[in-house]
Amino acid sequence: MNPILVTGASGELGRCILKELSKFSPDGEVFGLVRTPGDAQALSAAGLLSRIGSCDDPASLRVALEGVGRLLLVSPEAPVLRAGRNARVIAAAREAGVTYITYISFLNADRSPLRIAAAHAETEAMLAQSGIHHAILRTGWFLENLTCRLQKDLASGRHPGTSGKGRLSLASRSDYAAAAAVTILNSEFAGQVYELAGDSAISREEYTDLLSELSGREVKYRHLTRKEYGKFLRKGGMTPETSELFADCEAGARKGWLRSDTGHLSRLIGRPTRTAEELLRIELAK
Repeated sequence: MNPILVTGASGELGRCILKELSKFSPDGEVFGLVRTPGDAQALSAAGLLSRIGSCDDPASLRVALEGVGRLLLVSPEAPVLRAGRNARVIAAAREAGVTYITYISFLNADRSPLRIAAAHAETEAMLAQSGIHHAILRTGWFLENLTCRLQKDLASGRHPGTSGKGRLSLASRSDYAAAAAVTILNSEFAGQVYELAGDSAISREEYTDLLSELSGREVKYRHLTRKEYGKFLRKGGMTPETSELFADCEAGARKGWLRSDTGHLSRLIGRPTRTAEELLRIELAK
């Protein structure tokens, strides 16, 4: 098998995918694409291989893609840059002779009204026109988007959000990474589009009830308007653009746009997806 290159390897999902692939691929067959020597050093410290290249620098992409047969395309974290950078990666991949791509997209990207979906749908269209065999993994919301505030929630007794009673089909980063590894390792998935989400759905109110039960400390859901939630996220350090997209997604959850019952994710990884309770127990035990 020709080497695999995973883009976005300095991000949490990209790194998780690299670790998952390292379980199945021979040494020297899997690389993470990073922008700086410092990022490369961080991967090396974790026992992972890398190649340096930038989505803004086609020449560096050509060097990074040399000899690569398969590409796992994880979009840049900044959504405003996503479609343009993905276009450059796909063009460089075609020029380098990459034969198969797995793309990490967004749930129902082809029909979702959520703002985050547009650039993903555009990238999917680029792949369709590229002539490169590919699979699409449309990921839903991450469990970690809720649990990342765990200690602050416990300290304040409040869990802010704007999804109300909307139920979210949450899955863990590790489950999405496992699905990505499965599909990039087997080109028989080419031509397939998967809507990936957790097996069960939960609202933020139900999440806080569960957190209270497991921790023995009362935590209440605090509902905010979309505008208030965006302001809250910015105060916590999110960029204005990312905070607006998060708030838009959470508001969309009230209308069911972060819920899916396809079962694609558990079928791909060959086991049930991790539940909110499982992840909370792990986090609370730390």
